[in-house]
Amino acid sequence: MSARTEEPRRAALVVGVGRYQKLPELAGAPDAAKLVGKALSDTVFGGVRVVTDPMSPGDVLGPLQKAAHDARDGALFVFFAGFVLERDGALVLAVRETEAITKTPAVPLADVEDVLRRENVKRAIVVLDAEHAGGDVPGKAPFKSGSLYAMGSLRKFDKGLGDEDLVGYAKLLAKVLTDEPARLGKYLEEGLFDARALDRTLALDPMLGHTTIHAVDDPAIVRDLRAPLAALAEEERKVREAEEAKARAEAEVREAAAREEAAREEAAREAEAREAEARAAKEAAEAAGKLAEDEAKKAEEEAAAQVPAQEPAQEPTKEPTKEPAALARPVETPLAKPPPNRTPLVVGVLVFILLLIWWLTRK
Repeated sequence: MSARTEEPRRAALVVGVGRYQKLPELAGAPDAAKLVGKALSDTVFGGVRVVTDPMSPGDVLGPLQKAAHDARDGALFVFFAGFVLERDGALVLAVRETEAITKTPAVPLADVEDVLRRENVKRAIVVLDAEHAGGDVPGKAPFKSGSLYAMGSLRKFDKGLGDEDLVGYAKLLAKVLTDEPARLGKYLEEGLFDARALDRTLALDPMLGHTTIHAVDDPAIVRDLRAPLAALAEEERKVREAEEAKARAEAEVREAAAREEAAREEAAREAEAREAEARAAKEAAEAAGKLAEDEAKKAEEEAAAQVPAQEPAQEPTKEPTKEPAALARPVETPLAKPPPNRTPLVVGVLVFILLLIWWLTRK
């Protein structure tokens, strides 16, 4: 498909016939042509020839010949708004002087195909925005060319709705021709919007009676949207990267806040632990002091209880003895038992308490 974008020449012809001499007027046809002509100028076809209210078939075939020549070896887009009639089993485009009964003079679609073939137009698109007067709406046209893709809306003429339908279908076509690339994404093939994709999008509104008249396997490109789609993708990439960067920054802020909160909680726990250790050490010191005081007091009481009361000294009574005075044995006074020594026990308890305080504060 990409080779088709290299078509060196492209052209477009838009025709709108609203004033007829022998057929009802279609005031909306020229307006429809102008709408489509403006929309086509934004596609790959560029310059567009617009013809309104042609009097004779030559007034259509002449501009068609020039447009086809401009599109030699390239692509041509043809749009017609007005009456399309059926003559001898073939479709013809009505001009101002076309007779309603004989359906002449008119421009047969076969003549349009012949012009394209003579000018060697490689690919062509024909879109009909047409009212059909008299009889049933004709079916598909028997085109011989393998490069002409024809489509359109062939409606049975209704005097009250003719102009409204003409302009409504032209507005839909103009919208598709100028729609945002992203909205046409599912109809694109490698970023290219061709006649087949155009056919599919116009068929989305069943009220306008769109139909495929003649399809080909290798349709012409209508819009090359690769560059705008690439720009759109790049913009989306930038937006996505910005959103991801913002999300990462927000995540980092949340993580930093969580770390700070965890650090505060850890510091609070450590402070509480230190306070608890200090309280425990103080209580242990107070208990050790009280224990030492109690032990000392108890030791004093026990020592005092074991010391006998001192009595005044009495001289011993001398009894007569047969032994000489020099040999008499002196009377021995029993010594008082010393109080038990509790100092080592108190020292041991104090050492234990100090070791306990050191161990608690070391944590």
